[in-house]
Amino acid sequence: MMNRGIGLALIAVLWLAPRAAQACAVCSTGREDETRVAFIVTTAFMTALPLLVLGGGFWLLRRHFQRTGQLGSSQNQGDVPLEPCLMARR
Repeated sequence: MMNRGIGLALIAVLWLAPRAAQACAVCSTGREDETRVAFIVTTAFMTALPLLVLGGGFWLLRRHFQRTGQLGSSQNQGDVPLEPCLMARR
């Protein structure tokens, strides 16, 4: 008797699942102008967000290194050529 109740519940869930899927935002896209615009704006936002986060992180790191003086040419660091330093370690 218990297995039959579980089987009927499973059949009911599978029968109602397509109706629940019709409630998703993608299924109703394009039917109304507001929904279509919201879908396009959200897609553009989610596309640009990773690029903005990476660009912002790069900008913050660059600004930090510029302020601490760690970013620049070898002239700002005492004109010490790299090759003699490497040869002295050998």
